[in-house]
Amino acid sequence: MIEIPAVIERCAGIDIGKREVAVAIITGPADEDGAVETRMFGTTVPALETLREWLLQENCTSVAMESTGSYWIPVKNVLEGGAIRIVLVCPKKHKPERGDKTDFRDAMNLAHLHRHGLLKGSFLPRREVVELRDLTRRRKKLLSKSGGGEKPYPEGARDRQRQDWQYRQRYLRRLRPSHGERTSVGKGGDTRTGRGSEQTAAPAAHCRTD
Repeated sequence: MIEIPAVIERCAGIDIGKREVAVAIITGPADEDGAVETRMFGTTVPALETLREWLLQENCTSVAMESTGSYWIPVKNVLEGGAIRIVLVCPKKHKPERGDKTDFRDAMNLAHLHRHGLLKGSFLPRREVVELRDLTRRRKKLLSKSGGGEKPYPEGARDRQRQDWQYRQRYLRRLRPSHGERTSVGKGGDTRTGRGSEQTAAPAAHCRTD
């Protein structure tokens, strides 16, 4: 049996969820089986900052996480810019076997593959590039709508209600990359505040996978 040697002595895997992230850290010499420690964290900014402090305390040098929807963006925003290297991987390339999937198992699987150098990360541009790209995309979208003759409200009360809901959802999608939790808006116009929505927002800059 061929054994692949480890290349990273202290690394972590993060399974991304909407409200929680499961984290597994593997530490130990490269020629030995590492010790595994798992924890669960929320997705609010204070919870993610606690996650960052824990990774730094464990001297974790590299983190692997999946590009799950847009939920990975707040985690990346909080962790980047320090001594932690972020490796963003595609979840389709290392799916677990059916019936063998839990948050902690996914996190440990990511950490194990990352420890042995078996994960290929996606390109992550610098924060300045991300901010400039978002501004140019937003400008192009606004110019296309202003020149397209789109009416602010179509005729009919039901159409107005539908478009109001679409505007709210569009606004919340813009907030998603910068907030760990956000307010959800129903079709009837009711709002529900998610856990930790009153907390401080994360930085607005983010990255997307095109």
